[in-house]
Amino acid sequence: HITLKIDDARYVLLAHIKAGSIKVKVGDFVELGDELAALGNSGNTSEPHLHIQVQDHPDFRQVKRTFPIYFKTPEGTVFARTKITIAPS
Repeated sequence: HITLKIDDARYVLLAHIKAGSIKVKVGDFVELGDELAALGNSGNTSEPHLHIQVQDHPDFRQVKRTFPIYFKTPEGTVFARTKITIAPS
């Protein structure tokens, strides 16, 4: 998995990454559009997918709170629990 610090006490967890594909290391700064890793099916899953959550601690085993995620789409802002399809670029 990859954990990104986005603010004080706000971290984005990206999980189910393909083994050996992570392209960033601790301390790197990332920007919009940077390729971080490839999707995989690590963990308890049968198909490649991305698990993403915003949380209050960098270690997912110590999380006490998670936060809603919103995506900007051409139609407007969409809450993450709404089904959206992201087209390949």
